[in-house]
Amino acid sequence: MNLRVGITIALLCVVSAPALSSQESEEVEPEEQELADGKESGGLQGATLFGGRASIAVQIEDDNAISMSDGRLSVLDSVLEGAGSWKQRLRDEHGLELGIDLATLSQWVSGSMTDIDDAWAGVFRTYGRWAVRNRNESNTGFIGFKVEHRNALGGKIPPKLINQQIGYIGFTDIVFSDDGNLISELSYQQRLGKNDQAAIVAGRFDPNNFMDVLGCCSPWTTFSNLSHLLNLSLSLPDASWGIGAGSWLGEKEQWYVSGTINDANGTIRSGLDWFTGGAEFFKNVEVGWSPSRERRLYTKVSMTLWHVDERVDGGLPESQGVVFSANKTWNHTWMGFVKAGISDGKATLYDELFMVGFGRVFHQTTDRIGMALAYTNPPDESLSAEKSLEVFYKFQLAKSLQLTASYQYIKDPAFNTEESSIDVFGLRLRFVL
Repeated sequence: MNLRVGITIALLCVVSAPALSSQESEEVEPEEQELADGKESGGLQGATLFGGRASIAVQIEDDNAISMSDGRLSVLDSVLEGAGSWKQRLRDEHGLELGIDLATLSQWVSGSMTDIDDAWAGVFRTYGRWAVRNRNESNTGFIGFKVEHRNALGGKIPPKLINQQIGYIGFTDIVFSDDGNLISELSYQQRLGKNDQAAIVAGRFDPNNFMDVLGCCSPWTTFSNLSHLLNLSLSLPDASWGIGAGSWLGEKEQWYVSGTINDANGTIRSGLDWFTGGAEFFKNVEVGWSPSRERRLYTKVSMTLWHVDERVDGGLPESQGVVFSANKTWNHTWMGFVKAGISDGKATLYDELFMVGFGRVFHQTTDRIGMALAYTNPPDESLSAEKSLEVFYKFQLAKSLQLTASYQYIKDPAFNTEESSIDVFGLRLRFVL
């Protein structure tokens, strides 16, 4: 598809966004009103106002928002009640919001081209944000940090690498690797404006947490397949040094604009190294609409334009593209979402991506279910387009313990000459302190 045509279509979709939800702007359902009141804001009152589910602020607030009066393993919640009180004191007395979790993922595949058909890895993370300026006031400034250890736990390979065994361009998982000790975020985040309607972030951070985000996409609590989490028609950036900014516009604060500029050569494994490949940048700007700030992760339409410089040492050409995403939530229970993207250049995994899916939360248990379908077309015309489906169910066993079972079906893996379809079974366990 011609890039100009794609931009035109996406722009028309964004411009027409208010018409899709004009009645919703006037009449707010009771469940949605809770979001507007900030009771379940999912971190949207956080420092940057634009972070996705995997960003520090939203991850912490999501975990804190889980309330289980009759948990399946309520004894575990009782044992850890003291830890919760300690974290609350840190927040109240010192302005430090802290998150600690331990997660493991096992995956098993059919149709492996090698003798390896399973993978296992674990991740231990400590993350948080510390209010160092104007705590409990407007225009608060935060230091954000995230330190991790990723380990294959004795398995032959981690899930991040199992795509190589099945000839799949995409990734059945991306975060469960064997990368060892990592500093994946060290940033300063500052609210701005009379009503905290704007914010900046600067330092080392993952730009994927601040662009083209949807409310049902987190590798820790929802989908595993990268095509169902991010738009892979982007030249996928990684944790890197950069700066970003965004602001809600007008009195109603329904439209917003945001963007980031990051080191195009930065990776999560590069630590605190600074622009080792020189002045080569990944840039993006996003325009979007939502009924309100608080409901951005639940109902939203956005268009993102991006460009990446040529990376000389990496042998990657200059590339650019446009991505579109939208989601809509009904009764704070059902969410439907869609993503699309096209690109020019050869620096992306795919030059076309179309994805659609849904999610549902069960309020009594806070369990979640989700399904996504994706069509992904690689830049190399000699390779077949890949299709993927994923279904997951997250069991909230206790406030601090989640078990997610998933199934992926991959059709026409581009480099697999033996099998036309692959089954991937996954089991993820996440413990939150």
